[in-house]
Amino acid sequence: VCSSDLGQRKPMVVDSNCDEVTLKVNGQTIGTAKPSAANNHSVTFDKVEIQRGTISVDGRKGAEHVTYSLTMAGKPSRLVLKSNATQIPADRSGIAILSADIVDAAGIHVFGANPPLTWSVAGPARLAGPAEYKTDTEKSGSMEGTMYIDMPAANVLRSTATAGTIKVTLSAPGFAPAEVTLQSVAPADDAVDGIGEPRVEDGGRVRVSRVQGFR
Repeated sequence: VCSSDLGQRKPMVVDSNCDEVTLKVNGQTIGTAKPSAANNHSVTFDKVEIQRGTISVDGRKGAEHVTYSLTMAGKPSRLVLKSNATQIPADRSGIAILSADIVDAAGIHVFGANPPLTWSVAGPARLAGPAEYKTDTEKSGSMEGTMYIDMPAANVLRSTATAGTIKVTLSAPGFAPAEVTLQSVAPADDAVDGIGEPRVEDGGRVRVSRVQGFR
């Protein structure tokens, strides 16, 4: 559900292996149902009014109780960009996973947001993935694409052989750019006495690319 559904009444389906589940909207109980093998552990609460706020399900299995909740997001407000690493080795093997999202003013993920994305890197690193993302929503069955449907999205950053500061910027139309900074750090000297290993230089190296027209 999203903001455009406000005021409408829709069925809410809960899949669970609990003995019973209770659906609540903004803390108000809508009903309780019992998932079982007979209903494939899937129960439906009919004609639930869509309200702004939080939908939650309380489940009970034996003496154990669990709760899952989902808060409806407001309008898309800002880009969020994160890295799973604060530093990577400067030896061409350093990898950082970049994650991007769009959230509302309260920091809640906005479902279905899929603007075109532009990734750019300043410093001693390169993107292993595409620099431009356009949604593949309309590419059902296509042999090509970025596999970007909607947010959240990810990209991969790879170090070079040079140490230094790396700044990644994510841009999308209608939003202020988001940035994340990490460090590429020279690896420890692992030389072994009696064994010589020539340094691999960057000069003459060519990035692997797809031959245009190849299928």
